[in-house]
Amino acid sequence: MRKVAATELGELGDTRAVPVLINWLNSSDAGFRKVVTQALRKLAPESVAALIQSLLSDTKCYAISEVAETLGELGDPQAVEPLIRIVSYRSSFSWHSPALRLASVKALGKLGDLRAVEPLIRSLADDDGNVRRAAAEALASLGEPKWQQAIRGQEDDYEGLVRVAAPDVEALIKAIRNTDYHSTYCVKVISKLSEPHTVALLIEAVHYSRSSEVQAAAASALGDLGDARAVEPLIQAFVHFGEWGAMGAIAEALGKLGDSRAVEPLIGDYSLHNNWSGINRVVEALGKIGDPRAIEPLIQVMERAEIDGSTIIDALVKLGSRSVEPLVRSLQNDDSWRRERERAATALGKLGGPRAVEALTRALQDKDMPVRRSAANALGITANLG
Repeated sequence: MRKVAATELGELGDTRAVPVLINWLNSSDAGFRKVVTQALRKLAPESVAALIQSLLSDTKCYAISEVAETLGELGDPQAVEPLIRIVSYRSSFSWHSPALRLASVKALGKLGDLRAVEPLIRSLADDDGNVRRAAAEALASLGEPKWQQAIRGQEDDYEGLVRVAAPDVEALIKAIRNTDYHSTYCVKVISKLSEPHTVALLIEAVHYSRSSEVQAAAASALGDLGDARAVEPLIQAFVHFGEWGAMGAIAEALGKLGDSRAVEPLIGDYSLHNNWSGINRVVEALGKIGDPRAIEPLIQVMERAEIDGSTIIDALVKLGSRSVEPLVRSLQNDDSWRRERERAATALGKLGGPRAVEALTRALQDKDMPVRRSAANALGITANLG
């Protein structure tokens, strides 16, 4: 019955029906919503303002995606700025939806207004491949066909985007500087551009993005670039600004950069002595940096179950012969945890040398069987250790 009523309201052409039809767009019935949008098209241009208001206020994304599509088909220039707002910002829950961004990008392509060119270029850095492809197609319809050659929707499309980005790099820079819009895909694009401000832009993303995923992607890119200018900003982010979800990536980046300035923050109570998922990446980073200040702090946390055994052992081995004496003390301390003594034995076996062999030989008499077994394995001994 409602479908019939919606159809008749559209046919009557009475604009007093617009609020009723807008309210019906909230229905979960896709078939019914299709009939409602058809009725609203017939009531244009009077229905445009109401559709725009619904676009910017509605929280049911299955409804507003269809509103965006309808606005594109109506061709009213009033809809351009609201649609640009949708594709340019992520300030409400529903606007995070790729379906809504996709519908809005397509609508901007249909409207044919050149005000949409720069926002659509920013949408080439969207995290969703369908949105990127639609943005490229919309730009082609607006007289920018080069973007269609670069964007196909696959995960590695930023390679193609970089090849044609030079004349329009400012639009991409604005995308990464827009803290409401940051996307991991945008970070990928920026990290590949040979621009003088690339490092600074990635640092901005680490410090100011509202997304820990974007912070992590930018930190990883900075580590890969290997530019020493990133060290201090990454340290600041690790200590003061980093979200827990990004701190592991920031630690990993600092490890790749290999700068000893990162050691003190990495061995601090905030990182090594808290129970968090990125602790193994902190341990690995300390091993890569190779500063002896990390030896004692690493041994102090060696017994912790959440730290992967091979990760902390490899880190101590990378720190070299300076680790031997602290590891010997740990192995010979009967009050230390069994796991700590097991790992110390394994590390000493990898480091080798007379002092390590002496300590491992004594450990064959350890009170705990697992420690004796680890010592024997480190010495390459197969024996009855019971």
